[in-house]
Amino acid sequence: MRRLIIISALCLSGCLSVGTILPPSTAEMQQAEQDTQTAAAYDRYIALNDRLQRVAGKILTRNDELCSRQMNDIGVQTVTVKSFPKPLRDYAETQGFDKDPRVLFSMAQSIERGDVLLDAKGEPLSVYDKDFDGEIFIGGQRIMPQTVSACRYPVTLEYSPAVNAYATGRAIRITTGMMDFTDDDELAIIIGHELAHNTEGHVVKIVTARIAGLGTGVFSRQYESEADYVGLYYAARAGFDISKAPDIWRRMGLRSIRALDRARSHPTTPERYVRLSGAIAEIEDKIKAGAPLLPERKP
Repeated sequence: MRRLIIISALCLSGCLSVGTILPPSTAEMQQAEQDTQTAAAYDRYIALNDRLQRVAGKILTRNDELCSRQMNDIGVQTVTVKSFPKPLRDYAETQGFDKDPRVLFSMAQSIERGDVLLDAKGEPLSVYDKDFDGEIFIGGQRIMPQTVSACRYPVTLEYSPAVNAYATGRAIRITTGMMDFTDDDELAIIIGHELAHNTEGHVVKIVTARIAGLGTGVFSRQYESEADYVGLYYAARAGFDISKAPDIWRRMGLRSIRALDRARSHPTTPERYVRLSGAIAEIEDKIKAGAPLLPERKP
């Protein structure tokens, strides 16, 4: 009986196998291709992050007076090797990144990618750990980079195809999918939206509503509308073309047709389009009148 079962299993496996002769695929060939794809993914991550930091830098520095959390910014982003997506960490180590904070992006003269910034005691500096006091050392050489005041909400890149962005209350995350979905003006509008979530305290308010058992749906939709509105001011103050904002939500509506008529945690895409159009008109009127670009607040 056991022999019959084995024979039947062998016959069945033969029936289930493919009927063609596949090209060879050795472990060495696969490893070589994996190395190629990993290097390409790393290069893409670096390029997208450079673009993200350039756009985010303008938003964070041009709106510093509207942020309660501020820092002295020298236009530099530092990371450790663990900051990279897991599949890219081994390759990042071959590029010089390790456990110490190293420069990933820099707009400052004399500071390059891969540099370790040291304080007067020789301790590695992480940009967002402490403010710069004007004294930095690289390889024993003292440099004095220029600083500007900026909002203290680091903007980082998440390697994901999802068209998404989110605020944590203390930081902002933008996906590679969102980077592909937007041009620089649109990206600035998205960053402004997430910055508004942080500056308006929306994350804390949502947590408070949950603890109080009030539900978060209505509040969440209100917060999203407020972030759209305030974030548009942030983008305008940084010099970006905010007229592109409504079209983002028309395109979002094509990606998720449920958002056309269903408002859950977010308003519908038509509602966002209409409100953003009204906000643009408000901001343009203020620009023409030479009035301060500040969101209208309740008394």
